Amino acid sequence: MRTMTAEVVRERKYQTKAFLLLPLVFNSGMVLSLALGGCLAEPVVNLPALFGPDGVFNWSHHPEGVEWALQYPYALPALLNAFLLSTSLFLAVFGLRETLPGNEEHNDWGLQAGIVARRLAMRLWNRGTTSHKYTMMEDEEEDSFLNDNPSNLKKTDPLVSVIPAKVPFREIWTRKVISALVSFGLLPLHNSAFMHIFPVYLSSPPADNSEATFFTFSGASASDRPQSGSGSRRSASAGSSYSSSSTRASRKRIGTRGVFRIALFLFPVTYVAAPYLSLLAGDHATRWVFLGFIVCAQIMARTNGHPEHGDLAY
Repeated sequence: MRTMTAEVVRERKYQTKAFLLLPLVFNSGMVLSLALGGCLAEPVVNLPALFGPDGVFNWSHHPEGVEWALQYPYALPALLNAFLLSTSLFLAVFGLRETLPGNEEHNDWGLQAGIVARRLAMRLWNRGTTSHKYTMMEDEEEDSFLNDNPSNLKKTDPLVSVIPAKVPFREIWTRKVISALVSFGLLPLHNSAFMHIFPVYLSSPPADNSEATFFTFSGASASDRPQSGSGSRRSASAGSSYSSSSTRASRKRIGTRGVFRIALFLFPVTYVAAPYLSLLAGDHATRWVFLGFIVCAQIMARTNGHPEHGDLAY
């Protein structure tokens, strides 16, 4: 996605804005996933109106709820993931065009099938209606039109396709390239681990920390799934809005490397602070403020740390 963004937006002065769309969309998906994950897990408990004993989908009138939802309480999140990934695969196969310079006109069997399906859908949609629409002229038709109408010819600068010279593979591995690859390889290593473990930690039961010290304690946060998902979603939404609006201003002020250094500082602070939620078990304001700090700090670090702003990637 980052490569395609760079190939579509070729002017560097616009690449910063274009690359900021990627973490904005990613964080929006994370915000929505927190809410959906909390609501769809254990649907008999969290969605009793649909899957409970008197739910709409309880056709067998099972006394405890929909039988398959009781047997497979995490089936709905998995089915939703499968549906969304299948939709992305369908769009990529039948509608996604190549953006590599020089190969934009490449058409494979998927694109051809997508074109046929779109034409068929348009014919069915427009059946019974009479309307005049503009159609794109082919290259041969456009040349013929311009040659037959000299008045339509305008003096324009010729478009020159510049094909860069091929660089030997061994010369690609410069110090900057290796530093960027190593940094970007380490980011998803710890970032993905935190994103997968933290929701499990939030919903796991706590331990007895009556004799706990500042450095010795155990257990998890013991948050209710829907409540935890809703609270994390609000915190993530605030953090996403702030980080997306502040990234460009911070980058102009301290540069891409400065923003990256701030992100590398926020990551360990977030990871060290997260386990201390075990000492704040219960539904009170201090716990939710601390949870909001952790989620917002991690989102800010993730948004600022990933080299989607152009300079680190190029």
